[in-house]
Parts: sequence; structure tokens; C-alpha cells
Amino acid sequence: MLTGSALIKALKAPKEDPNQRKIDLATEAWNDADLLIPRKAEVLADWVLEAWTRSKPGPSSPLLDSKYHQLLIHVYPSCPVAPTAQIGLLSSYVQSVATAEACSSDLAEVVGQSLPLLLRGQKAEAWAEQWGKLVEVLAKKDIAVDALRPVVELVCDQLATSLAGTPNPKKTVEPLKVAVRALIGDNSNAEAGPSKPKLSDPRPVLAAVPHLFSAFVDSTLHNRYTLYGKTSSDRPIDVIVADRVRTAIISGISASLDLVNGIEGQLKIDSSSAPLLQAIWTARLALWRRLQEWGGYLESDTSASDLVTKAARQASAALSQYGASEPNATDEGIAGPVLRTLTALEQLDHDRTQLETSVLAWCLASPPRVHVPARELLAALLKFHSLTHSLPKYFNLIIVSLEELFDAKLPQEALDALYTLVATGPLVDKSYQSELSGAVRLTNLGGRRGPTWAGLLNDVASHVTSALEGKLGAASARLVGELSRLAKIVLDAGAFAKPGDGEIEAAVGHTAKAFEVPQSDEERPKKKRKSNAGGDDALDYVNAARLRVARSARLLGADVHVSGALAESKSALPELRFETYLYTALALSPDDSEAVDTALSTLDHKSVPWSGRDASVKKDSLAAAAWTIVAELGISVLDAAANQQQLEKLAEIILSRAQPVESIDEFSTPVALAHILSTAETWELPNLRSALLKALVGASASKGSATGVFTVLTACPAQWLSKGARNQLLTAAYQLDADLKGEERAVVRSWLARLASVDVFGPLDYDIIKTLDKTSEGCEAETTTLLQLAFTHFVKQFGTDPKPLEKLVKSAASYPSKSFPTRRTVQTLLTCLSSASLDRLASLKDKLVGLESSVRKALEPEVKSALAHPEDKTDLFAAWRALETYSRWLGVETNDTIGRDLLRSLLANPATVNRELAAAALELSSGLDVLAAYIVLPCALDQAMTNWARRLDASAYSEALDSLIPLIQAANDVEKTRALRAVRILLSVPVEGSGRVIAAALPSLLLAVDSASRSRSLDVLQAALQVLNALTSDRIGVVRGGDVAQILSTLSAVITPDSEKAAAPRPELFALALAPVIALVRQRPELLPPFLPALVGLLAGFFALLQRPRLSGSAAAQAKARARQPYWVAGEADADAHLLARAMTALATAKVKQGEGAEAKSLAAPLAKHAPAVLVAYARSASDAWMGLSPQVRKALEQGLFSVCDIVTAGGRADGRGREGEGVGVPFGLGEGNGEAEWEVWRRLWTTWSQKRYTGRG
Repeated sequence: MLTGSALIKALKAPKEDPNQRKIDLATEAWNDADLLIPRKAEVLADWVLEAWTRSKPGPSSPLLDSKYHQLLIHVYPSCPVAPTAQIGLLSSYVQSVATAEACSSDLAEVVGQSLPLLLRGQKAEAWAEQWGKLVEVLAKKDIAVDALRPVVELVCDQLATSLAGTPNPKKTVEPLKVAVRALIGDNSNAEAGPSKPKLSDPRPVLAAVPHLFSAFVDSTLHNRYTLYGKTSSDRPIDVIVADRVRTAIISGISASLDLVNGIEGQLKIDSSSAPLLQAIWTARLALWRRLQEWGGYLESDTSASDLVTKAARQASAALSQYGASEPNATDEGIAGPVLRTLTALEQLDHDRTQLETSVLAWCLASPPRVHVPARELLAALLKFHSLTHSLPKYFNLIIVSLEELFDAKLPQEALDALYTLVATGPLVDKSYQSELSGAVRLTNLGGRRGPTWAGLLNDVASHVTSALEGKLGAASARLVGELSRLAKIVLDAGAFAKPGDGEIEAAVGHTAKAFEVPQSDEERPKKKRKSNAGGDDALDYVNAARLRVARSARLLGADVHVSGALAESKSALPELRFETYLYTALALSPDDSEAVDTALSTLDHKSVPWSGRDASVKKDSLAAAAWTIVAELGISVLDAAANQQQLEKLAEIILSRAQPVESIDEFSTPVALAHILSTAETWELPNLRSALLKALVGASASKGSATGVFTVLTACPAQWLSKGARNQLLTAAYQLDADLKGEERAVVRSWLARLASVDVFGPLDYDIIKTLDKTSEGCEAETTTLLQLAFTHFVKQFGTDPKPLEKLVKSAASYPSKSFPTRRTVQTLLTCLSSASLDRLASLKDKLVGLESSVRKALEPEVKSALAHPEDKTDLFAAWRALETYSRWLGVETNDTIGRDLLRSLLANPATVNRELAAAALELSSGLDVLAAYIVLPCALDQAMTNWARRLDASAYSEALDSLIPLIQAANDVEKTRALRAVRILLSVPVEGSGRVIAAALPSLLLAVDSASRSRSLDVLQAALQVLNALTSDRIGVVRGGDVAQILSTLSAVITPDSEKAAAPRPELFALALAPVIALVRQRPELLPPFLPALVGLLAGFFALLQRPRLSGSAAAQAKARARQPYWVAGEADADAHLLARAMTALATAKVKQGEGAEAKSLAAPLAKHAPAVLVAYARSASDAWMGLSPQVRKALEQGLFSVCDIVTAGGRADGRGREGEGVGVPFGLGEGNGEAEWEVWRRLWTTWSQKRYTGRG
């Protein structure tokens, strides 16, 4: 076994042991909680630093071994004195990375955590020197990019932060110009030559540039008054500073863009340049987005707007040149960052961006991988035109872009590909259509369509008319198809016309007429249709467009003639057939039987899943698309329009297509039917009900339709079936079950179990149960559920009909048997019996005891032989666990050691333990063995522990609690957490006599919890707070005065900031820390008067937990601000603010009884002299320059704060209208933290309280 001296000797050895590396030995020593070494963490941290500093930089340096970094991260929090290192360590790491061919994938992550721990407090000059060296390395070396990324972030962050406190920052950064020149040369646009070699891999530099610019912006904003505040001008100082900051930042982004352009200019673009181009445009995107976040761009600034114009032209050219150069790419490639850059530029300055129609055409026909950035660019342009009330211009841009795409000179194969791209692209994206539709609605002031709306419609219609003039061609037909989608959006976004709106009615009529094909085209002789890949299907596209528009125009009351289009749909391309179905579904009427037949013929086909876009409908996905529409519109449309024969056909189709579904995220026939069958509307339709009942009864005996029949039955409400149909179906189900296998049988038994859950069993008897048991393979879970319900039913009916249960018990007593029952069935029977009342089965007790004996005799040899490898026999130990529970229920004494042997076996190899085995170990063990199993086994369940605790007497309860308290203080973090959870369970379980036990052990328990709450483990902290919650909610009666002092001390430590701990958000800890306070105030207020100063101080401390960093601060400032809070604080604070307000209100309204029968008195009098501290803490938190309270948080706190104000002013103290609260805050330090800002918040608080008080809302 490893000892402390042996460890130190091995680590100090001059050479590595070939059998075990030093770092592995050190890691093993740290993980070994039983290895006690004085200052173990400090010893290991010093060894890691020594190993790093003594080794030479190179590919074999320990600095490139992630295990060293991981060990330092683990030991650092336990070091009493935080270890530090010289800045030269950073240079060694950079040099080692530069010489290494490759680095491990996890190195960057651990380096980003370890090096910042060591390199604190360095001066700005040192960081500037490292920045220069890092840039030189990035410029000259072909290195592992990811391994240096955390170093780049660390150096830039620390340089930006430390410069703020440097007396002469300009002198500090002056040497950096040399490094920049080494990076880009004197002329960034010159071609690379022998004297100026091109960059081997510029991606590290490109990744660093946006980070540097962001740090520059943050530093400039943070130090703007220091840099630019000295002036003799008469202009306001804020205006002068803002102008100079703007000039500096624009110059900064100009220099950054020049740097990126210079790198691009040195590259030789070839077929392998895609990753580099993507990195270049990603860097440009990051720069422009950072400028957007700054928010100080002005369109009137010529230098800035010129940059936007140049960047937009550059991006447009790149999109046309490289956008389609990656046909096999699966990610966004080059086009993604280019499109996002254009979006950022459009959002900054529309007039200077000046997007061309070629860019919009590219977006409309973009490949699926860049749909998101293409849609964002279209939406940004739409937002500008919507805000400037120039929506017709936007529509014209879209239409012209579509016309450019569908050029008549293109071959039909290219036109088909373009049509599919546009019809499945951003133009039909739901979010984009929603935005476009919303913009159109904004033109209808007052809900009434106006001239702008009519102009949009007329513009689309005129372009459609132009496209259909002359001979109908492939390009014009597809253009009309796309324009119909725009027309539909406009029509759907319009309100109903009022009488006299001639312009509106004319626009609707013009649009409807525009999509009508000239008669010469409709009446020309039809050629034999070809496939959609290259046939003459122009008329089909136009007819689909007519029906698409008609679906909208019908809603507006327009008279649209679509009979020709409907006639064309019977043998047309799938898109037209789908549009026909949609139109028919909307236009169904009770006397339109032909339309219903057409719809049913479309639904009655096997189908593959559909993509969800109308233009992507194929012949083999048409039915899935049609069923999806039925699910959206509701099946009531067909119920109302179909006759009896058609309804019966519909019922047959449903039964033939329904099947269980695992995922509901696709557009398929089973998923659509699952939606239909899950709605209440389906089961309330009288016509469909009769047809479905008839079809169900008729098909239930058919083996081939079992899946569909029982899928429908499983979905339908139990009361939906008539009694006669239900009996017929039950009989048929049991008969059919014997002939089915696998999934089909599982569907049947799932329905039988569903009926059994409402005590409907049909002909289920002993013989059928035997059959179910024999044929359970492939549907074990469904069979077990059904048998469990049946056995429970037999137990309930034992008094009136004992024979079924007697037969079952007799058969089970013969276990093991070749035929019946199986072990699973015996386990199910034992579980059902042990959950019943033994008195109800008194006449059967002898047979029940015999059952216990025979099952034990059969299982015991198997269980003992399986103890060596229990992980392979989980179901066996589950059966044994059920037997032990059954034995306790019968009162049969057992004296076996299987539980202890199982626990010993599991503890020998805890990694293989699953939940079932852990639960079995807890159930089968006794005494302190159960605690050992719960604490050591990683997946032990709280419920099993709770079941054991309920069976304890007072003596065993005391023994368990006394054994857990030392573990809370001495165990490692994992076992400490489990021990605290075990204590919480013991506190929550009602055991006779446990109150006296807890009262005696409470002082030592609270000391142990206080020690645990100071742990660096969040899990331990959470478990400790849960113990305090269980104590104050379930055992509040045993708490005494001294215990209150200890609880308040522990909670104060929990909310105290600890800058040495790394941030680890756990928002739920706020409520856990405050809940014990609320419980004490509400349930034991008589204990509080001696501890009011501590309680008020604790409540005042909670305000700091509600603060969040101000967005106006830099990243470094926000990081510093967060360090002033507990490391677990994160997330929204609104809910926590409401909870704190309730705590203040509860304290302000608390009343205390002085004795039995005495009148309860308020705590207001003793509380009044301490309460102002709470209000001062609020004012200080709200006025902090680095962190503040959001308006939502301040609003949520009002009720509690006003309650404290009432306490402070009770009896006339500090009262007086217009000067409420005057003077009461000064003794508590008001104004000492944030000066005048605190006074401003203080005055506003009292003014608001006074106003709401006198208006009855305070």
C-alpha cells in the first residue's frame, strides 16, 4: 500500500519508473482518501509546478500533458495558500506547443482552467511582452491552433484588465507595434516573396484578431474619460468623449479589417483554400458583430460608412465566387459567415450596404445547409423596409430576384433544381413567412386593407400576367409557381373587404384572373406526360399555382374558377395532386361525394415520410402529406362531408395505416394518425364513431390488421366503446393474441392492460393467464402489467370468488415448473399479494406460507450461485427481493445472509452496479449494512433507503443517526454527499421516538452540517442545505434557541462570497438557503428575538445574491463583479426576489405568544431598531456601479421592502409625510458604499412606499 514517504520519494526520483509514471502515481495518491499526508494538496501542487519549471520547452514537456493540468485543477481548491507561477511558464507552454506536431484533444480545455489559477497579479508590462511573443509565434509557426486558443484569451483578457491600472498604458503597448509588423509586414497588400514568406497557417492569427479588437473596445469604453476627458472645449464633455471613442473604435476596426485583408492577400487561393476562406470570413463576421454590440455606429460618419460599403461589395463578390463552390459540404462552409456578415452590415447601415438582386436571388435559391443565415439576411432587409414603410420596394426586389433565377435560356434540369431549391428554401420557411405576413398586416391600418396592400397584390399579379403571356414555357411556369407563394402570403394577411372597397376587390379579382392559363394553352393537345425530371409539365406547375392562390382567394370571397386545374390533377405531378387535395379539403361540402372519393384515394396509399414542404412532395410521400393536412385541419371535415359508405372506407384506411410511433418529429402517415387519434374531437364525431366501431369489430379477428386495430383501440377512450363492441373486441383480442408474435402481440396486450386498469377484464381466467405467461417473449413489460392488474383483481375478489386466486397460489407453489408459472409471474404474484391486507386472505394463509417456502427453496440455490457475478442476474435478485418483502408481510422469520453477501459482492466492484441491484442490496440488508450500501453504491435509490428507515425502531434510528454524523465530517465529497442525503431521509421519516433522538443529536449534527456547508463541492453544499430544510420543515419542533444561532451562522457562511472557488452555477441553492429562514419565522417565531441582529444581517446579505453585472461594463469588469458573489449564483433572479420578499413580509408580520393562553404579540417592536439594515442593504445593492438589481427584481422586492418600511415607521418613528425614513439609514451606513447613488435609491424607495401607502396599495 502506498505511504506518504514512499510517494514523496517516488516523485523526487530523478527518473520515471517505466511501470508507473509519476503523474499517474500523484493522481492516484490524490484520489486515495485514505492516504493521509500533511498538506497533501500543497505538496502535489508544488510538485506539478516544479515538473513544469524544470523541464525544457519542447514536444515532450509535461506542460503538454493534460494529466498534469487536471491534477493541478483538482488540488488547487484545497491548497491553504494559493500557488502561483512566474509569467515565464506561459512562454514555455507556447514554445512547447510551437515545436509539437500535435496536441491532445482535451489539452485546450484543461489549460484554459489551470494557467489562469497560477498567473494572477502580473503587471501589464509582463502581459504586453507575452502578447508580443505570442503574435510572433502565431505568425511564423505551423502550430496546433486549439492548444493556443486559451492562451490567446488569457493574455488578451489580462492585458486589457491590467492596462486600466497602469500609470502609462501608451508606453506599455508601444513595443507591441514591432510584433504587429512581424505579423503583417510593412505592406499587407504586397505579394509574398523570398524576403517575406507567406503565412503557413493564418488561422490562429485570424482567431486572435477579433478577440484583440473586442479587448480594445472594452478597454476604450472602460477608460474613456481617462483617455479623452481632458479638454478645454465648450462642448459637453459627454459629447466630446463619445466622438473621440467613436473615432478610435472605427480606426480600430479599420486596422483590424486591413490586417485580415492583408492575410487574405498573401494567400494563394486554390481548391484547398475553403477552410482558410471560412476562417477569414468568420473573423470579419466577428469584427462587425462586435461593432454592432458596441452600438455607436453613425450613418453620417463617412469613414465608418465607407467601411460598410467596401465590406458589402467584398461579401457580395465572395458569395458569387465561393458560395456554391462546396457542393458536398455538410456545414455552412464559406457562404454561412459571408451571409451573416452581410446581415450584420444590413442591420448597421442599409443605404451603404445596398444589397443587389443577385445576392437576394442567391438567398432564395440557397442550399439547405445555409437556409438559416439566408433567411436572417432576407429578414433583416424586410425589417428595414417594414420600418421605413417601403414594403412594395421589398416585394419588387424579391420578384426581380426570382425573375433573374428562372431564365428561359436555362435547361429544364437546371430549372427543376432551382424550383426545388426556392420552393423548399427560406421563402417558404414558417418563421420568415410569419415575419413577411406580419409586415403585410402592418399596411392594413385599423385592420382594413388599404391601397398599399392592393398595390402589393397588383404588383405580383402583373408579373404573373407578364410571365404567362405568349407561349407557356418551363421557366415562366416555374416562376409563376414561386410568385403564387408570394400572392398567397399577401392574401392570407389581408382582412375582409368592406362594401365600396372597389380598389381592394379589383386587386383580388386581378390576382385570381392573373393565374388563369390562356385558353390556347389549356386546349392544346396533351402530349404523353413525362417524368418530373425532364418532362413538359409547365401546365401542371401553373395549375398548382392557381389552386394555391384559390385556397387563399376563397377565404376572401373571390370567385375563382379552378375546375380546369382540378381536372388536370388526376395524373399530374405530385405537387399539383397535393394542391388539389388541399383545395378539396377546404372546399368540401356535404353533397360533394366525388371530392371525398378523390381525397380517400389519396389517403389510401403506402407512403414514406414527407419533408413538410409542398414543393418536395413526391409520388411516394403524397399520402403522408395528405394525412398531415388532415391532422392539421381536423378529421371532422371528412366526417361532415362523407356518406356512410365513404366513412366505412375511411375507417378501413385508418385501421390499415395506424401503428405505434416512437418519434413524433417527422411528417409520416403513422405520426399524423397518432395526432388525429390523440385529439378529443376525433372521438366525439358520431358518424365516424359508428363506422369505426363496425370496422373494429369486423377486423379484430383478422391477424393481418391486428396492429392497426389495437393501435386505434389503445388510443380511444374506454367509454367510447359500446358495451357490446367492447365484449366482442375483448373476446377477439384474447383469441387473436395466441396467434401473434413480438410487436403485434405487445400492441394487443397493451390495450388489454389499459382496459384492465379500469377493471374491465372480459373472459380473463386462470387458463388465459397461463397462456399469457407462456407466450410473453417479446412483450414482457406489457404482459407483466396485465398480469399485475389481473392478480390485484383476483385479490380484491377473493371474498366473493376465491377460486382464481387459490388456483394461482397452488400453481405458484409448484415453482419451478416447465410450463407455468415463470419466475417473472411468480414475482408479480408475490408483489400483488404483499400489497394486500393479510386479514382479507386469512383463510388462505397456510397456502400462502407454503408458497413462500417453496419459492424460497427454489430460488435460494440460484441466488447463492449468482452472488459471485450479480450484475448478470439482476432479474433474479429482483425476484428474491420480492420474496423477502412477501416474507415480512406474512410474518415469516428469515435468517439468511444473502443480503450481506450481495452487498459485499457489490462493494467489491461498485462500477458494475445498476439501480435494480442497489435497491435489492438495500432491501435485503439490515442494520448499518443498509447505510453502508446507500453511501457507497453510486446508484442507490432514495426510495429504498426510505423504505428501510420506516421499519426502524427508536434504538436502531439512534444508532443510524449517530453513525452518519461522523461521516459528514470525515468522508470524501462523494460519501459526504450520500451521508447528508441519508440524514435528510432519516429526518423526513416519521419513526416513533425519533424526536427525542434528534433533539439529543442535534447540536453535533448542526456542527457537522456547518462544516459540510463550507465544502468546495456544490453537491455537498446542496445536500447540507437540504438537511437544514428537512430539519426546519419536518422536525421544527425539536429546534431550540442555540440551534437557531447555529443555523443562522451556517446560512451566513453559505451566502458569503469566496473568490478562490471557480464559478459553478447552481441557481436552486438560493431557495434552499432562504427556506429555513422562512420556516423559522413562520413556525417558531418565539425563538427569534435574541437572534434578530443575526437574522436581519442574514436577510440583508441575500440582496447581493440578486445582483447581476451591468451590461455597460467590460468583460473584465463583469468578471470582477461576479467574484463578489458566491460562486454558485447564476440565472434569472426574479423568482428568488419574490421568495426574499415573502421572507421579509413573514418576519415583519410575525407574532409571538409569551405563554399558554396569552395574546400573541408582534415582533415589530424589537425588530424596528434592526430593520433599517435591510433597507440600507437594498439601497447599496441597487446602486452599485458594477452590479445592480434589474427592474423586475426591484418590483418583486417591493412587497417585502414595504413591510419593513411599515415596521420602521410604526408608532410614528421616522414618520411624517414628505420625510419618511429620514435619518434612520445613516446609523446603518447609508451613503458610505456608493455615495449619492445610495441616497437616490433610498429616497425613491420611501417615496414609492409613501405614494402606495396613501393610495391603499402599500
